This record gives sequence, C-alpha cells and structure tokens, in this order.
Amino acid sequence: MANKKTWLGMLVMVLVFGMTVVGCDNDPTDDKKDTALNGTWVSDETQMTLKLENGNWETLNGYPPVPWMKGTFFIRDEKIHLKSTHVFGTDIGLEEKWYTQDEVKNNFDKTINASYEESFENSWLYPLFVVGSEYSYSLNGSELIVFWVKNEATIYLKN
Repeated sequence: MANKKTWLGMLVMVLVFGMTVVGCDNDPTDDKKDTALNGTWVSDETQMTLKLENGNWETLNGYPPVPWMKGTFFIRDEKIHLKSTHVFGTDIGLEEKWYTQDEVKNNFDKTINASYEESFENSWLYPLFVVGSEYSYSLNGSELIVFWVKNEATIYLKN
C-alpha cells in the first residue's frame, strides 16, 4: 500500500509540473502582431504603397500602384521583421502574377537570366527571398515612419 501511495504522489507531482510547464506562456521570443499597423500606408515621397494586415505585407510601386512584393511580418524588440514570400512578375520580366522563390528560380535561366550569365543564388533576386529583414519603425496615429537600410526614413500616411 505504501508503494502505491509513493507512485501516486510521484504521478501527482509529474502532472502538476507538466501542467505548470504547458500552461505558462512566458516565451520572450513570441512574435507579435501590432494591429495598429493594419491598413494601407502611402508614401508620396517614394511613390510606394505598403499594405499591412495581420502579419502579411504587400508593397506596390508608382502611381497607379503596381504590385511588387509580398510576404509576412511580425514585431519583435520594437522592430518590424519582414520576410518576402512572393515577387510580382512584371518587375522581373515574367507574366503579371505572383511568383514564389521556387517559381522565380525555375524561370530564372529560361527568362530572367537570358542576357546575364549568373546563377539565381548570385542574382539580385535571391536576397529578396532568403534574407529576413528587420527595421525600426515609429507609429503615431495615421503616420508610420520606417527606418530602412542605412536608417533612411520613409514616411507613410494611412489611407
């Protein structure tokens, strides 16, 4: 009987410990989505439109806006982290539709690289997909300032 009580006590301790570990959600690396960023942001200065919606982003260039790139984003350490998942074909000499990295790579030698002698991995397109970029930003109501490469700021106004 004493042996059963010992095993029961150990089982209770394991269950309590397990529930404590599983029930805690204190992971400091949790990625966050700032819903205040949701919306369409336009920069007259760069003629770029930035659409942010629940962890997804898309950029459009020019007037009228033409699709350029899209992907996912999250917020960590007060920075916006962008990961590209698709590029629009017109900027790279392909049909007017979204292309994944694999689709771009498969079309690279046939279409995109027709006048160059470089591999996809050495081209200007490769970093767009493999490098996850992080940028500081400031949000004040309907004004979003993103500090891009070399800390160059772009001001976007919410549309």
